[in-house]
Amino acid sequence: MNEAITYLRQLLITRQGLLITAEAYASAVMDVFPLTPVSQFAMPKKYSEICQQALSVIQAEYPDFNITTDFSSNELADSSIAYHRVFGFITSSSRYYFSSKQLEKDLIAAEANPAISCHFFHINSGGGEAWYLDRLSETISSLKKPTVTLFEMAGGSAAYYIGCQAKHVFCLTDNDLIGCIGTMTDFYDWDSYFAKLGLKRITVRASKSDLKNKEHDDMCAGKTEEFINKFLDPMNELFLQTVRNSRKKLKDAPEDEPALRGATFMTQVAIEKGLVDGKKSLLETLQYAKELAAKWDTQVSTRKKALNIFNS
Repeated sequence: MNEAITYLRQLLITRQGLLITAEAYASAVMDVFPLTPVSQFAMPKKYSEICQQALSVIQAEYPDFNITTDFSSNELADSSIAYHRVFGFITSSSRYYFSSKQLEKDLIAAEANPAISCHFFHINSGGGEAWYLDRLSETISSLKKPTVTLFEMAGGSAAYYIGCQAKHVFCLTDNDLIGCIGTMTDFYDWDSYFAKLGLKRITVRASKSDLKNKEHDDMCAGKTEEFINKFLDPMNELFLQTVRNSRKKLKDAPEDEPALRGATFMTQVAIEKGLVDGKKSLLETLQYAKELAAKWDTQVSTRKKALNIFNS
């Protein structure tokens, strides 16, 4: 079994917190548990390769924009736009799916490159793994250069967590699905199935390990309160705080606001609730990013001139 499929299988069957829509979870399950056998020799492309191919298509269609995934290059044109692609299942560190850790590295590299003047998040994802998103969030909030997000089809849960932090957030069509802000875990208890097969599960703990895996056992017994309080709620509070800090209309929204309780909306309602700022095509978004990049360069130039005058 290849590395990419194995990685995602392990992630889906563990009890880690997930920030994901139901549709994205079902899609991921079908991806790693297909109805037909997966070739033992088929190796998927790395996510970086997929991003570069996608960018090549955009560059071919819109050659007037300096947009790049080579964030550390010394040969970029001035006012370049950093292209950050967030498509598919979100993981913390996979090489074959979107990686939160890799995005953080890319953001830091692009922010440090003087030829790059704007960050563009292109997102189509229903979410995924919650772990490391708090660190990624800190990095995004520290960016000084302009940031733009375009949600294409889906911006749910963990994907919204990432995209909502841009200063300017747009949807591509009226039918995009936005929201699903919340935290959950999902797993199967196979014990009853195995028992029917005559397989009995036996667990033995050390005398001083009485709390080991207690939360898991409690959940299997229908007692979920402790797991929710200890793990899901703290992660969810960070998520909600990030959304409130990023989206003005939701900053002082009441706790019973559906948008903050996991509801998902189509574009027009998402605009009304302040989840996104409006609707733009890819071309319009690129043009907007280009304008922001030019303004950033003007501001940088003005600051340099002011410092030179001050120091002279």
